[in-house]
Amino acid sequence: MLQAARAQIRCRQIEVSDLDSIASLLVRGFPGSTKGFWSGALERLQNRRVPDGFPRFGYMLESEGAAVGVLMLICSGAGSGSPASIRCNVSSWYVEPAFRNLAPLLVSRAMKHKPATFINVSPAPHTWPIIEAQGFSRFCTGTFVAVPALIPRFGTARIREFRDAADFSKALAAGDIALLSDHRDYGCLCLVCETKDGAFPMIFRRKNIWRGLLPAAQLIYCPSLDSLTKAAGPLGRYLLGKGLPLLLIGATGPLPLPGRYSHDKWPMYYRGQDKPWSGDIAYTERAIFGV
Repeated sequence: MLQAARAQIRCRQIEVSDLDSIASLLVRGFPGSTKGFWSGALERLQNRRVPDGFPRFGYMLESEGAAVGVLMLICSGAGSGSPASIRCNVSSWYVEPAFRNLAPLLVSRAMKHKPATFINVSPAPHTWPIIEAQGFSRFCTGTFVAVPALIPRFGTARIREFRDAADFSKALAAGDIALLSDHRDYGCLCLVCETKDGAFPMIFRRKNIWRGLLPAAQLIYCPSLDSLTKAAGPLGRYLLGKGLPLLLIGATGPLPLPGRYSHDKWPMYYRGQDKPWSGDIAYTERAIFGV
């Protein structure tokens, strides 16, 4: 029976001509979403840079010409623009119920790309045992919810919003400017922290938490935890002025900031040689789709 099912199924890369049917499939797989949302998400993937030899959209299962399964793979170079191995965000995995026993085909096909580090930044709780069995480990065990505006005023750090690359051409490296420009176009809040020791980029995405009632800024990128803590006071007051009193930071325990750590709250996983730091989820579905 399984062999017969495999004979009728094709696992292949998603092409531009498949996008409409893939968007419809994702609406079925993620109740509450809309086809317009997924069409917009796929359009962003269509227009971005992709490393040579890696898929632009990911993989699909096809049965008699119809899309019955999807695994999007968002591939990029280093999030910071510095030399590093390719990183692939495993995203939006869904297979129609009648074909669930063939779902591992999608994962096995994606994992053939070597060398690459694979990350999953939004796994549903019921999938944690599955992805752990696939060789994934946590690089982020929970979320720290910070209230950085409570930090007393000290230091001379200055926070500025990144709008025009020309304004920061002398302060930032070309890779940092490209990183900020890309994420500005994805709809992220892109900032530059200027200190006496130099400037560095920070990227955030608005996320409503606690039943969608409380706005927060989710950290998408910062060079290091040390950079984040040094900028936390001025950053917190800047975000507060934007109506974002809370800062969500992927973490493995409490951080030296006012706030609280919650274990198992939005953990993140990786598989590969280069363990990410939880403050760098640039070029992932969190940043590009805003989920």
